[in-house]
Amino acid sequence: MRSPLRLAAFLLCMSTAAVQGCRSANSYDMDPSDQAGVILDVKNDAFLDVDVYVIADGLATRVGEVSGTSERKFMIRESVWRAGDLRFIATPIGGNGRANSGPVNVRAGSTVFFNVNNTLRNSVVSVR
Repeated sequence: MRSPLRLAAFLLCMSTAAVQGCRSANSYDMDPSDQAGVILDVKNDAFLDVDVYVIADGLATRVGEVSGTSERKFMIRESVWRAGDLRFIATPIGGNGRANSGPVNVRAGSTVFFNVNNTLRNSVVSVR
């Protein structure tokens, strides 16, 4: 009786470990080893949470979410930032409008500071 119970417990533990091991992270999470990436530092001064998107050659990809009145950093991969037309967009969750960076020129190791203002059209972008 003990042997089947131990086997069942073992199989349960292994299946739980396999599910946890398959979890994939956000592809835009910070990776300090990526020297060819560009850091996107989003400071959200608005009260609403925002979804952040990168637009590369007309293709929009969601980067992540930044809570209201907080700051978050993302890593933009080289395959994305080398696009001919690079822009960043922040749209409020549950609100209207969007903050638009306009065209942004970057190089490896750059940091893009995207300050999302409470009045979205007054948002500012700078690159260092």
